[in-house]
Amino acid sequence: MKQHNLHSIPGLSVVTAKSTPKSMPVSMPTNVAPIRDAVCTVVRTIVGLLCALFFSSLVSAQTPPSGGSEPLYDVYQLSAEAQIDVANDLMTVNLVATATGSDAAELANKINSTMGWAVNKLGPFTDIDTKTLDYQTHPQYERNGSRIKGWVASQSIQLETDNFEQAGDAIQLLQERMQVQGMRLKAKAATRENAEEQLINTALESFKRRAKLVQTNMGATGYRVMNLSINTNGSGGHYPRQDHMRGAVMMSESADGPAIEAGTSAVTVHLNGQIQLE
Repeated sequence: MKQHNLHSIPGLSVVTAKSTPKSMPVSMPTNVAPIRDAVCTVVRTIVGLLCALFFSSLVSAQTPPSGGSEPLYDVYQLSAEAQIDVANDLMTVNLVATATGSDAAELANKINSTMGWAVNKLGPFTDIDTKTLDYQTHPQYERNGSRIKGWVASQSIQLETDNFEQAGDAIQLLQERMQVQGMRLKAKAATRENAEEQLINTALESFKRRAKLVQTNMGATGYRVMNLSINTNGSGGHYPRQDHMRGAVMMSESADGPAIEAGTSAVTVHLNGQIQLE
């Protein structure tokens, strides 16, 4: 059989496959690799820090505040309070001397004279501690405020005592030339301290009763106190100030001494703590 060359047959075209060109390597700019490495380093650092924070938070959540390895379980927060009213046994009274006029120097002399008189009058009252306070002066203006028409001068004297009978007599005497500016009744520091010591014992007993109640109800064999804070708050005495001030004004017109009602002050002890059942 005669063979024909395909290329020599008329009207027949032969398409020959061309070889696929080899892939050319892509060249990367020389400055990209360092940037890539730097970014990878930053990412690895951030991930490491986040992991460290996560695991450290888990550890801190499972360990007690003391830093030990024992986990916190069966922990209860308890509080207790005890309060008592103690009698006010210390009085502080301020009396003021005032004078008005156009001559400031003359006013100062009047005030000094009144203060000297008061100190002399208080001499026999040996249970009263006396202290003079600052001298003050300020101008008085005319109604339209255009100019000064005079001066007002004042000075106070402070009395402190636990002898209320002497205080009443002294106030009555000084009101001949002075006015009561303010009065405060409170418990002395030693009185508050004695009351606080008693209240601490009471509050501790209450705290232990509550801890025992929790232990019994939870079926535990015992408990231990993890922490305990004791706070005291001895407030000053309260009284109707307007009534006392009104009585002081009326005393200047009466020969009788002032009737002083000492009242009471509240002393409070707060306990807050944690227990752990065993």
